[in-house]
Amino acid sequence: MNPCLAVRPTPRVARCAPKARSGFTLIEMMTVFVVLGVLASVALPTYNQTRVKAEAASVIGDYGVIRVAAIQHFAQAGGYPGNAGWARVPAEFVDDLPAGFGFRHGRVDYRWRRWATPSGMLRGQNSPGLIGIELRTTDRVLLAEIRGRFGGTSFGSGNRLTLVIE
Repeated sequence: MNPCLAVRPTPRVARCAPKARSGFTLIEMMTVFVVLGVLASVALPTYNQTRVKAEAASVIGDYGVIRVAAIQHFAQAGGYPGNAGWARVPAEFVDDLPAGFGFRHGRVDYRWRRWATPSGMLRGQNSPGLIGIELRTTDRVLLAEIRGRFGGTSFGSGNRLTLVIE
């Protein structure tokens, strides 16, 4: 018979062990969730900023690859190709770009652009006009980060930004 349940007192003092706990109390669980929520609210903005910076760096890296292909094509063919559609590699660049290179990175689409300018307006009579890579994305924060990190000439508005090659 359990001494804790005895009706009559026994000569020796019966000590009942506290009931063993299983699980956590509601207060303990709520405290853990509050701490996790605070940590997440601090970490998520930093993660998002880092992701945007990394994506901007990748887009600028792609610009460099496209720029080298364009200059190489100009040296070989004596000119630049005409405009291309969104996310379409100009056929003239296929051999000059790395295998599998596309005119899209993540949420950003690229488009090869060539603008004709009046004779002599840019760098003399033999100027090829203005050439660049036009970017399109719905993420304006990303476009602002690309513009801020890009060291060359750029222009654009809304959800588009053009990085000038020449």
